[in-house]
Amino acid sequence: MKKAIIILLVIVAACFLCANLNYLMSIIDAMQGGALIPLVIACIIMVARHVVQAMSYNEAFGAVGQKTGLWHNIVLIFSLVFINTFCLFSGATGVAFIIDDAHRKGLDIGTSTSGAILS
Repeated sequence: MKKAIIILLVIVAACFLCANLNYLMSIIDAMQGGALIPLVIACIIMVARHVVQAMSYNEAFGAVGQKTGLWHNIVLIFSLVFINTFCLFSGATGVAFIIDDAHRKGLDIGTSTSGAILS
């Protein structure tokens, strides 16, 4: 079953790339014509922002008694960015995702909500 899902995802990703190839090429052309150093600096700053936000979640949930690993939080933050991009509800969807993740790890809903609000 997992293999079938992975194959399906690869097919969907290939179709997405083929459908948007013209758009992707225009992005590549813009990057080639633009200044490379500001683009690299912007990418580094965005990754650093996500790492700092993951550290914030780590400390916020530590304050309510739940220690999470930094790598888990980094993956969680990138998942939140993806979710908040497609579900535009002012970040509420991402907060619900954080609360659900903490609840699955054994925290009650109130403590999970407190940790999400603290961060």
